[in-house]
Amino acid sequence: MGTDIHAFVEARSSDSGIYASLAQINLNRDYEVFNILGNGRNYSFPKSEWWSEAHIPPRGAPSDISVWTATFFYDLILGSSSPDQGFTPNRWFWEAASCVSKEEAEKRVSEEGSFIGEVQQTFNLKKETNSQHFARWQAVPKVGNHSPSYLSLREIEEAFAVNDIDIAELDVTYRALLAFMRVIEADPDTQDMRLLFWFDN
Repeated sequence: MGTDIHAFVEARSSDSGIYASLAQINLNRDYEVFNILGNGRNYSFPKSEWWSEAHIPPRGAPSDISVWTATFFYDLILGSSSPDQGFTPNRWFWEAASCVSKEEAEKRVSEEGSFIGEVQQTFNLKKETNSQHFARWQAVPKVGNHSPSYLSLREIEEAFAVNDIDIAELDVTYRALLAFMRVIEADPDTQDMRLLFWFDN
């Protein structure tokens, strides 16, 4: 069974503490790179069969994941926020089709080794004091998604360097990703940036 990566560049500006998703990058399959970034291909094999591994062990999904990225990774758990939010989220925040029951979430955790994460509800990249806009919801990864992690540009370049990977010889999709991240990092308004990614089989 093949493995694919889902990669999103997220950044925070100097005037906001909230991450925004700037781009979804479609990276071609490269199992060595998948392993070096986050053990993506290794997930399907016992450790005795690994030929390379993550320079930085997978960190999991961050609690401050951007809402846009979260919609690709998670299904929201119905009724999991504060009571004043109601049983279902506002449709401008989250699609009803990407919500699951608490029972379904618990089934994924027990049968698939999944986990319960968290999504911060925001409005226009602001944490509003109005309870309508300020809430945290529990969420569970969509079926098949696994090994979430995030790395800075420096950490990605370091991972390639210690594994003797020449960036100039990488597939064009990876070179384009790094070039894009360098441009964002150089912008004076960028406070912090990361590549948030996960895999599926």
